[in-house]
Amino acid sequence: SSQDLRREVEFLKSCLNRTRTKVSQALEGLVQHCDTYLEFDPLLTGAQPSNPWHSEDTAFWQFNSPIVEVPTEKRVKRWGLSMEDLVTDQTGLQEFTNYLRKEYSHENIRFWMAVKDLRRSSHSQISAKVHEIYEEFLAPGAPCEINIDGKTMEKTQQELKLPTRFTFDYAAEHVYTLLLKKDCYPRFIRSEHYKSLLAAGIQPSTKKRFFGFGGPGK
Repeated sequence: SSQDLRREVEFLKSCLNRTRTKVSQALEGLVQHCDTYLEFDPLLTGAQPSNPWHSEDTAFWQFNSPIVEVPTEKRVKRWGLSMEDLVTDQTGLQEFTNYLRKEYSHENIRFWMAVKDLRRSSHSQISAKVHEIYEEFLAPGAPCEINIDGKTMEKTQQELKLPTRFTFDYAAEHVYTLLLKKDCYPRFIRSEHYKSLLAAGIQPSTKKRFFGFGGPGK
């Protein structure tokens, strides 16, 4: 729509005005990033368990499925690196939501997930989903009312006049940055819930079984 195109134009204009980063600073950040994620790079540290493309063992795929009952220790440790690493892992997002539900504060993550789903919805569903999200999370007396400031609510009310898939982006960014990332996520990492997941994490064997080129021995 024309509204979406205007948003994209404004976004591209803002990109042109961004402060440029020095090459030395960029390289320093890259080195730091590589050091942080070295342990989790299967190309540099080896796959755990063995690479299923090199062996008959399919355990690697099973342990790294989007949703698992018991995650590996390495997978749980990665959740502790950043909020992004946690919520981009479906099992991590599920455990984070379970923790917040026990803390009676899961409305924020549910709102963020609903907005994320809205962005991927077909055009025919947008209006109905915008209404559902507003009634559940933002309307006065909503069953799962989220706590956002007056400025954010005012901005959202303006966006509601012409519903699009981006109507709640400003509110979702507020919830993600100020409520989830700076408050809920640190509490989760310090919680007994996370510590128990880390303690129970599976440590796969690194033993490899390669395909034989001949027939089975007799």
